[in-house]
Amino acid sequence: MLVVEATVCSVWTPACTACENYGEDRCPRMEAKRASFAERLKLLQGLHGITNAELARRIGVTPAQIQKYIEGDDFPTVSRLIRICDEFRVTPNNLLGFNSENNN
Repeated sequence: MLVVEATVCSVWTPACTACENYGEDRCPRMEAKRASFAERLKLLQGLHGITNAELARRIGVTPAQIQKYIEGDDFPTVSRLIRICDEFRVTPNNLLGFNSENNN
């Protein structure tokens, strides 16, 4: 699993240049930092080109369950959250929106 400690974008990898390309206020990756878990999940799926069906297959749930996560109607178990993080190579803190500097 990737642990992110970056100066450009604390949500993604140090090699990410999206903020430089878009400007931090319009960077699609920085938007994820301000988003809820559901919005982050949806954004990650879009960035990685992974459908609900594909993510569901990879983590062992139904596409309907993924849709519930995206709509904010349900939240994954800890073990499924970790599997989602592994799929997208982000930490749980990143996916949940916790900042290592101030834990909020």
